[in-house]
Amino acid sequence: MFLWSGRNDDKHQDGTALAVQKNSIAACVLWTLTSERQLHARFKHTAGHLSFIVAYAPTQNEERTIK
Repeated sequence: MFLWSGRNDDKHQDGTALAVQKNSIAACVLWTLTSERQLHARFKHTAGHLSFIVAYAPTQNEERTIK
């Protein structure tokens, strides 16, 4: 299963994703889309909580205003 953030115009650009095993998705207590290029996921586990921050940076070839 994928937790995904990105554009909603079916172009599938500028997004980022986190792959999660199906049996682990129940441990996900929070999933926040920070922007088109960033997401935050928080999982509960035996030692407390674990946070993942996934970000996608534009490549060097992108326009200066996008970077």
